[in-house]
Amino acid sequence: MEHHLPYAYVTPIFFPEATAGKRPRMMPKRIITLIEKATSERQIADAWAKWLNPTGNSGPGPCPGYRIGLSQDMSALKDKQKLKIDAALYKQSEVPTDGRPHWECSHLLIEFKHGGGQNDPYDDEAGDGASETRTDVRGQITTYVANAFSQQHRNAMFFLLVNGCKLRGTRWDRSGTVFTEAFKYTDERTRLRNVLWGFSRLDEEQQGFDTTATLLKPGDAEYALMDTLKAEQGTDISEVEGTIVAKKQDHCTFRFVRKAFANSLEDDAPRYCLIVPTDQGKRRFLVGKAVFVAPGMTGRGTRGFVAWDVNGQRFTFLKDAWRPHYENVSTEGKVLRDLRNAGVKNTPTYVCDAELGEVTKTPLFAGLRFEGPGSKHGESVASGSGGGSKRKRTKPADSNTSGGTSQAQKVPDINTHIPPAKPTPADFQQGKNTHRHFRHYRVVVEEVCLPLSDFKTGEQLISIIRDCVRAHEGAATKGKGDEHGVLRVKWRGMLADWEMSKPIAENEETQTGARQVVRTGTWQFASAYILDHPEMPVKIPDEVESFFHVTLYHALRYLRHTCKNVQVTMFDYFDYYSIDEDGAYHCGADKRMAMRLGKLEKSGSGSYKFLGDDGRPGSHPLNAIFPVMLQWFEQRYQTLGYVEEEEPQDEGCLQLKQALARFTGKVPAEDSEGQEKNAEDLQKQDKAAVNDPLPIDTHGPLLELLDLALGVAQWPKKDRVSDHLKKDPPIPAPNFHPDPQPGDSDDDVPTHEATADSPEAETDDNDADNDDDNADESDPDAPAAKRRRSRADLKGKARAVEPPQQSPPPRPLPVRTRGSRTSRGSGSRTASMYNLRSK
Repeated sequence: MEHHLPYAYVTPIFFPEATAGKRPRMMPKRIITLIEKATSERQIADAWAKWLNPTGNSGPGPCPGYRIGLSQDMSALKDKQKLKIDAALYKQSEVPTDGRPHWECSHLLIEFKHGGGQNDPYDDEAGDGASETRTDVRGQITTYVANAFSQQHRNAMFFLLVNGCKLRGTRWDRSGTVFTEAFKYTDERTRLRNVLWGFSRLDEEQQGFDTTATLLKPGDAEYALMDTLKAEQGTDISEVEGTIVAKKQDHCTFRFVRKAFANSLEDDAPRYCLIVPTDQGKRRFLVGKAVFVAPGMTGRGTRGFVAWDVNGQRFTFLKDAWRPHYENVSTEGKVLRDLRNAGVKNTPTYVCDAELGEVTKTPLFAGLRFEGPGSKHGESVASGSGGGSKRKRTKPADSNTSGGTSQAQKVPDINTHIPPAKPTPADFQQGKNTHRHFRHYRVVVEEVCLPLSDFKTGEQLISIIRDCVRAHEGAATKGKGDEHGVLRVKWRGMLADWEMSKPIAENEETQTGARQVVRTGTWQFASAYILDHPEMPVKIPDEVESFFHVTLYHALRYLRHTCKNVQVTMFDYFDYYSIDEDGAYHCGADKRMAMRLGKLEKSGSGSYKFLGDDGRPGSHPLNAIFPVMLQWFEQRYQTLGYVEEEEPQDEGCLQLKQALARFTGKVPAEDSEGQEKNAEDLQKQDKAAVNDPLPIDTHGPLLELLDLALGVAQWPKKDRVSDHLKKDPPIPAPNFHPDPQPGDSDDDVPTHEATADSPEAETDDNDADNDDDNADESDPDAPAAKRRRSRADLKGKARAVEPPQQSPPPRPLPVRTRGSRTSRGSGSRTASMYNLRSK
């Protein structure tokens, strides 16, 4: 969400009051002349550098204590995205001299454009012909800010867009953006001076830095400690299943955990000490770069770290996120404690957690009406769509008839306490631009897990899924002790990311409504029914179906089978969606038909089967497991279909329906020949069938099925193959975007790459489907707002658990190149994981 804030309100809201002292100099006329005569962005940037970086005895500069560093031509060293932000403000002692961006120490970002409304993503007057260019610029800016948030530990960030002779200020946080009107700074030099001077007076917390994170520098004791910790130790344990551990250790470390920690320090990655306040005092955790970063700018912004617990002297997994700040939404730490107290196995072991003080400020500006200098006709603006879209303007406040002046709404105090929000019914309306409230949060668990995609065989995949189903059911199982005192490494599944979980009511009467304004869960793994009926509560049958989709996804992607076009098959089944006449998203046809018909649709010239070591379909147990589950789903969707289509019918219509049923073969011959039942008996019979219990009403039948398959079947030993989605280079698909819909997220083939420091190496899978979050989340500040990017990983890397909001992923889009920079747009404007080939 974006909100317009007139410039006249920026200083009193964000900048501290000026103290006595000499004011910095304004932009001199010779610099203005250079800018007005400039024919390129580079010339404008060079003119700004001459002004912001004074030499000799010319004074402290217009932004005291800070200098500008230009970086139009080069990206940061080893930056895989190759991002080339035009400039940034740095502390005077830290300004880089190598012409590259140094994201870890930048304080304010600046982008230069050569002028014109087409280069201003917030300009409504540029005309529809410039909408695509504005969308590209908006995506470019969003990508830069998101990258700064991923490289630093931030609560918010200021960004200046210098568009020729005009300047527009913006402030970003995880809820959205606040932007000022564009003003001609070459004429309004006092205003320009006050913007930079005001920024220089902000302390680091006011500038948006997270004060619970301390950047470590070479020479610091904890910096050196991290170098020691990354070196392999002789006591580290192999994660290979079957490894014998001769002696039980209180805090053993798996080799993959230490390696993941070492990898997080590569490429001179910034190192931080993160604080988690607890009742027993502050706990310190040392981290490098995140092993997972949620895509996009707005949303939960989850990052996962392999962290060294300074107090506990062991590796842990630390999740840093912006949790939804709503009533009745429990923290993940509380959920984990409750699960352990209830004896639920296969869930992460809680270490500590804390709600940090910062709450996103952008929602404070939603719906405000401003009057006075700098506000255009007294209007405020809110938008959640792309830079080329029209924005709705609220009407100005009513005039004060007694005084003849307009009464503007009171400007919010950003330092006031912000309580948890409670959504109103209007917030859930389809098509409504909704601002979301977030609070900074950290939770630490003992286990560092391998991603689910690291399973070695189909048998291991099913075993892991079974463990996760058990965790979801809440069944506690006791491990068998070893009589000889020797431990053996065994993989087990762990169901992680419980933050967005919601208790399932015992009956429909006690079922509570949604606690947030967007539905959560991963689009690819959500049940077909929930995708078609997002207003309905998620129930156990939906969760069981989600486990099926997770299993099928990994089996198709990593096991040997006969599917001839994996990319298209997976895209059509997991990512595709339909749009109804009201513009709402619904389940794609392939998933819906599979659930209704009880069979997987054909792909190419024939249906696909999974192959055993001998290359035959008959030797792989999955070919027996999946049909049973599909039959269960077919029964459910037949029942749901009856309930949806049930309408009052008179006796004549019911008798006709019964008479015609003989032509479909659904009525025995003797029924059609003489013994007709009356309409009332038929209706009672149908309703009784609807109320019959189904195998997926509980977890029991699924667990029994998986236990039987693992205990009886002969499983292949070499059915795991390389990633089917990496075999061909990506082919750009048509540049198509459906109209944006409410909700974003945020948000993965979720696995939390986290620590396994017990003798059991643990692999986690995401909660099959949750009811109330987001996501992690597609990015409403990105072009094609509020649509999820594909949840699969194009490069097959591990992902951290973050349930995104249920919005469909976009179709794949081509990468845009402009000048010397690559403008990839925002997080949601990316190529799909599927390498779709043009026919």
